[in-house]
Amino acid sequence: MQYFNTLPLITQTDLNGNYITVSNLLTRAYLLPSLQKNIMLFYQYNIQEGDTPENMSYRYYNDMYRYWLILYANNIIDPQAEWPLTNQQFEIYINDKYAADAANASSPVLAYTLSTIHHYEQIITTSDTSNLQEQVITAQIDQDTYNSLMPSTTSMTFTNGTVVTKKIDKNAVSIYNFEVKENESKRVIQLIKDVYASDAEKQLQSLMR
Repeated sequence: MQYFNTLPLITQTDLNGNYITVSNLLTRAYLLPSLQKNIMLFYQYNIQEGDTPENMSYRYYNDMYRYWLILYANNIIDPQAEWPLTNQQFEIYINDKYAADAANASSPVLAYTLSTIHHYEQIITTSDTSNLQEQVITAQIDQDTYNSLMPSTTSMTFTNGTVVTKKIDKNAVSIYNFEVKENESKRVIQLIKDVYASDAEKQLQSLMR
């Protein structure tokens, strides 16, 4: 099924005042939040170098036109902006975005983005021996707070033998590492399991009508 064939039709006038029938590109359908959390419907996937919605759809659903299922399952409206860049695309993006700033600093773009701080972070890691889990909270802080912050580790032992350890650390994030993290944050997606693909198509067609 081709996604754009499901869009409802509307009547508009062209530049000459003639009535024409066109697809309503503004029509959208979304998955219910409760469905997005249903592990029976999806499985998690890490986008690899060179993956596109089309070639992933062909490999997994045996139909390149089901690419919309991948975008639909992840509420991706603009795959140009919401899909992770390849290594080559990422380097082009960095050069285009920071070329002027690097030139003003009389520095190559890569050196500039690696040496220039984007922001500072405080990282609080709490671990609990009762469940062997860690909780990590990261918050942005200003430079003065960063400079005065001293990394530390404290532990508290309770009567039941549980030990809770709290570690406070700090991190200076360069422009380059910030952009890498932003790009990588788009890499983990969920795929609608292939056995439900036909049902998803029928539901979309029904909603669009």
